[in-house]
Amino acid sequence: MALTTDLAPPRPRRYRGELPAAPLLFALIVVAWYPIHAYWQSDDFLALHYTQSLRATLSDFVGPQYGLDGVALFYRPFITLSFWIEQRLFGTDPWVSHMSNTLAHAVSACLVGSIAARFAGSLKGFLAGLVFGLAPIHTGSILWAVGRVDSHTTMWLLLACVFTLRRFERKRCRLWPALVCGVLALGSKESAIVLPVVAAALVFADAPRRTRWHRTLRTWPLLACTAAFVCVRRLALGHWIGGYSAKPPIVPTAAAEGLASKAWHCMNPMLMLRGDLTDAPEWIVHLGLLPFVAATVYLLWRRRMDALAFALAWFAFTALPAIHSFGDADPANLRLFYLPFAGFAFVIGASGPIVTVAMLAAFALPTVHLHRDYYAAFREARRTHDQLRTAAAELEGDPLFVAGLPRTNAPRNTAVMFQVGVDRLLREPFVPRPALERTVLALRPLDARPDSLRIPYGESSGLPFDAPTLLVDDGGRIVVGPLPRPGPLADLELRYDGPAALTRRFLTDLDGGRANASIAVAGVRATAWRVTLFTAGGYLTCIVSDHGDREAGDGLIALRDVLLARYVAAPGADRAHVFLALEVPIALDLDTRFPVLVEALDAHGAPTGANRTPLWIGFDREVAAMLGTSHS
Repeated sequence: MALTTDLAPPRPRRYRGELPAAPLLFALIVVAWYPIHAYWQSDDFLALHYTQSLRATLSDFVGPQYGLDGVALFYRPFITLSFWIEQRLFGTDPWVSHMSNTLAHAVSACLVGSIAARFAGSLKGFLAGLVFGLAPIHTGSILWAVGRVDSHTTMWLLLACVFTLRRFERKRCRLWPALVCGVLALGSKESAIVLPVVAAALVFADAPRRTRWHRTLRTWPLLACTAAFVCVRRLALGHWIGGYSAKPPIVPTAAAEGLASKAWHCMNPMLMLRGDLTDAPEWIVHLGLLPFVAATVYLLWRRRMDALAFALAWFAFTALPAIHSFGDADPANLRLFYLPFAGFAFVIGASGPIVTVAMLAAFALPTVHLHRDYYAAFREARRTHDQLRTAAAELEGDPLFVAGLPRTNAPRNTAVMFQVGVDRLLREPFVPRPALERTVLALRPLDARPDSLRIPYGESSGLPFDAPTLLVDDGGRIVVGPLPRPGPLADLELRYDGPAALTRRFLTDLDGGRANASIAVAGVRATAWRVTLFTAGGYLTCIVSDHGDREAGDGLIALRDVLLARYVAAPGADRAHVFLALEVPIALDLDTRFPVLVEALDAHGAPTGANRTPLWIGFDREVAAMLGTSHS
């Protein structure tokens, strides 16, 4: 018997971080997030239209994402490339893109579990991965196709961390797989810049005490790789750091308060349902905090202050790239905290099965609500888009104005629908052939704030233009136009005196009084003029004075007045001016020539005349970059 034992082959040595139940964890996450009724939303239309071209896709390696100059300083070529690959292999089936997000998220959950297992064992590692994988705050990162900037980036970053850990756990492992994954993470989202510090911290915590500093310093290639990548990004974009150009200034106290608010919402998932539990006692909402409180008490009782501190430091440090969003007034917008949430998952998983089950129970109701919202939004977006394609074929003329296009799944506002990229809805690859292509303009205010000025005709009527107009009614059905034209209005004859495309230099001269541009109205003067510029995402309308010569009898509208006018009813010192709001349309819209409606107003503010033929005013793309610079 002893001889048999001595001659038996040795059992394979298990390494730290092994997660025997990883296949089960992966399957559970895929089932939980399996795409149902998947469809495109908002930015997805922009991404799919752009990535039809391999040349455009590859240009993202030497320039800003989607070729946008202004609005955002994003360098995410691997996200763009992923959409191109999917489109080449599977066409425009949204299920594929959503499934890609789901699989990446399932891999990330297993990697979180593997990292946690190194410090707390396989069971608690599995529990940490389960908490991370099922957290409802990840909904936007998984059920929105372009949300892969979070799910894909985190997968590559965590893979880089695990490969770095294995480099010191197994003699035959090399660091180059970690470097490859690090490059993929950095090229997917700017938040991956935390990689070298996170990887070094994990190696330091995992190493034996006598070799900690030696092993940590040997992770220097990740730091060098990140530094080189930042230099490449600087060459491609001309900026060291990224993000939205209209980012608010960093106020330390406000940033700290904002981060605490975001952490509070990550700890208590029930806060995501506050709008649905208005009739319930306040203590019901705060029940969701109990699992995290229990986990904290447990770790303190077990004298694992180091684990608690590490997890909280993970949350705070990995959230730093999103510091400009810390003061966001909407604390429920937690998509940017996809990677930081892993810190809370470590805390819950390390506390054992009972606390984990309690946290999963707190996840249940928010998850059901959010998934239901997204599935309903998917169905409505698909139905509206299909009907729009059919209805547009019955109308002639371009552009096509569409009223009632929902920005989000109002009134809950948990899922975006047709926020941006509206002018791509009837462009390839969303129409079967180029002959059916049309430009869609959303007939709604560009800025959704309540006091945005609106044209007075309402969504049940068309415009004074001789232009096709469709209506999406409250039931999501398309009302085929042309809709009835508003009341009897005199036909205004307009003449534009200005360049075909307003450039940065011309606008600078216009502001300094060294150049002039105006709109003349033949034979008509008015108490005031309402001028409306229509962009893909919505219109900007303002009221300006008449500068016409009394003797000549022609009305005259100074273009400078229009650009500097406010498009909201309330006065204020904010940036609610027409010209500043044009940054996004000039950067995003396929056509930067915007149709203009001019209405003559009487002393009571009622329209008496309007131009029947749109007047087109164009802007050079460089203006978007100029406006973006002015925000910084």
